[in-house]
Amino acid sequence: MIYLLGLTRSLLCVTELLSLMVRTEMFWPSSRILRWKQATQRSLWIVKMMRSMRYYQKVAKLLKPWKAQKPSRLRRKTRPQKVLRAV
Repeated sequence: MIYLLGLTRSLLCVTELLSLMVRTEMFWPSSRILRWKQATQRSLWIVKMMRSMRYYQKVAKLLKPWKAQKPSRLRRKTRPQKVLRAV
């Protein structure tokens, strides 16, 4: 879900960037460059946030193993049984 939000934000940034370029190309090339820099910084920040969210999810799994690991252990136990039943 967070990943999708990040993607939509980055897409919005790209569209903003294009619209700003189109608007300011005729009159102020210097301001266009400045705004382009701002937009790229924003998109880079979004990417950074997405990466940090992934990192924090991993850390949370490590810090709270009773929440994160129990269901995965159960899944590991049930997988081979299901395969045996099917065969």
